[in-house]
Amino acid sequence: MEALSANDVLVAWEMGLHAGPVQRGLQLLCLRFPERSAGQLAQLPIGQRDAELINLRLALFGTQMQGKLGCPNCGELLELNLDGSELRRLGPANNDIVFEAAGHSVRLRLPNSIDVAEAALQPDLEAGRRKLLERCTVSVSQGGDAVSELPPELAEAAVMRLAEADPQADLKVRVSCAVCGHGWEAVFDIVSFLWNEIEAWAVRLLREVHTLASAYGWPERDILAMSAARRQMYLEMVRG
Repeated sequence: MEALSANDVLVAWEMGLHAGPVQRGLQLLCLRFPERSAGQLAQLPIGQRDAELINLRLALFGTQMQGKLGCPNCGELLELNLDGSELRRLGPANNDIVFEAAGHSVRLRLPNSIDVAEAALQPDLEAGRRKLLERCTVSVSQGGDAVSELPPELAEAAVMRLAEADPQADLKVRVSCAVCGHGWEAVFDIVSFLWNEIEAWAVRLLREVHTLASAYGWPERDILAMSAARRQMYLEMVRG
């Protein structure tokens, strides 16, 4: 990945301001792969997408990741400290998942961003899960004869196979509450985590641009072209 400019990241942030989570994830992924279209990147399995977003985060902000999380047992707000380099899981061997259950032969493919976006349009979580499985079911047969759809009794088995094949897509981190001692596995969503970091960075940077433009009359493009160290030096002089 080529070095990203401050303006590159600002443009991605601005384009994702009014977008949903899936679109934001793709917008950020375009930063990592500027030579590829959002449509091409939308075809990546979710686990591969998330692994590349973790790589983008490491490149932008380093390995240390900090956040806050409420304990589901006592409600205490906890500080979450993670090593980003430890969040990457081994990718799936392939996108073709086949299993036998209840006399049926089922072939699945891993969900991608388009599938997740379609599932998110459904009226509730259960309908969303059904839509996701419907889209990711390549074929179902019984005794050699094709079956039109995945039988409901095989839904749990299909979900389990998808999760096993792509562990990066359902990343969990072990958390323990220092107050009540409760331990649990919390889902880690790299899209929302990275987006929140970029949004905080963008707001801070635009405030710096405003301060320097007001003090010196410089255009935004010139201020953004400066290194962070040079901008900070000018800010210190302005603030006295």
